[in-house]
Amino acid sequence: MFSYKFTYTNTVASIILFSTTFLLTACQNSSNLTSVSREKIKKNIREDVTATMKKDQSPGMAVALVNKDKIVFSQGFGVANIDTQQTVTADTSFWLASISKTAIAVSIMHARERGLLSLDTDIYDLLENQAGVSLSKPFNEPILLKHLVNHTSSVVDNIDYYFCAFYVGDENGQHYSLLNNYLNTKVCDETLPVTLLGYLKAYLTDGQPYYSEQDNFSVSKPGTHFEYSNVGAALAGYTLEVATGLSLADYAKVHVFNPLQMNNTSWLLNDLDQTNIATPYLWDEDTQKLTALPLYSSSTWPDGGLRSSANDLAKYLLMVMNNGEMNNIRILSADSVRKMLPDVDKDFGIGVFWQKGKTSKKGRTLIGHDGGEFGAYTYMQYDPEKHVGVILLANGDDEIYGDSINEVDAWNARHNALINKLLDYAEDLGN
Repeated sequence: MFSYKFTYTNTVASIILFSTTFLLTACQNSSNLTSVSREKIKKNIREDVTATMKKDQSPGMAVALVNKDKIVFSQGFGVANIDTQQTVTADTSFWLASISKTAIAVSIMHARERGLLSLDTDIYDLLENQAGVSLSKPFNEPILLKHLVNHTSSVVDNIDYYFCAFYVGDENGQHYSLLNNYLNTKVCDETLPVTLLGYLKAYLTDGQPYYSEQDNFSVSKPGTHFEYSNVGAALAGYTLEVATGLSLADYAKVHVFNPLQMNNTSWLLNDLDQTNIATPYLWDEDTQKLTALPLYSSSTWPDGGLRSSANDLAKYLLMVMNNGEMNNIRILSADSVRKMLPDVDKDFGIGVFWQKGKTSKKGRTLIGHDGGEFGAYTYMQYDPEKHVGVILLANGDDEIYGDSINEVDAWNARHNALINKLLDYAEDLGN
């Protein structure tokens, strides 16, 4: 549930920039597909996705494929809720987990274009001068926004307290800790505010309940060492709020989601039709069954709390693939997109949250992000050379077969194989 397939898993906190070998399966190539050939490819997609769902024991999935400037396939599979048997469609909203970070990136680059903030912004100075928020400074050196967005800020995830960010209920009203409830523990302090700022203060301010200089920061100075950080991403989201006067959720809604008509996308649960949200499911080792979780939220919501649908994300991905524009709607300048994405010719695989990895066959380089959290695992990747992309969203448990290194590697290899088959299908459907 805490696996980041582009980066690290909860058992291996190391950089994994798509080093996993992809098993590529070729599909038929045709410069002019007949309707019969096109339907056969779509049939293959359905069979491959359904087979993966069965192996994962995932209740539902949604898939969208894009080629150049259009969606060439989108469909829902399985159910959003086992009890009600509500079917998944391509417009069902799923918890995106770490794919959410790419929307922080787009919002930051949009605000940068407007002169509202810079990637060289000193986080400490901005927060103290404009919001009166003083965070601890263990290195006596600035953390810049560019350090947060490429995971070199020195802020790291202390697993003992990172999971305390997850809660059920109203952030300003009745709520309870998902971790305390699910694991029947009292690790998390339920008297603390569950707002974004409340959590950041508790985690990043000396003397507060979740603060530990040793465990919440790396030993390396800001800007010198890569270590994937969800809390750092959440801090980047709050930085945008202080700089623009709008929360990240509202800023993205106004400047990104609404223009692209992403009607099933929001960081705010109350913004969405809750009957159209896929229920998250965890694997219960004791009963050997999937267990439904409530529709939860996260105090560090910028890092992983966005919900969206396959169709919405397909439009969003097309915008990025086409240099900031989709259907004559420009969100970012081409220069901003270039600066946001990782350089395919450089070893370092992180841009502004967007990541890249190289496959070992066909030389395919993929850009995007993946995610895994309680009852959800997600993929959003595209091949910049072939100009094809894939969205895959699921409401199952990516630790259903365990979390040892071998089990995680096997899971990633199998799903990476599926992703690459789907990208091959996207190539063919664009012909």
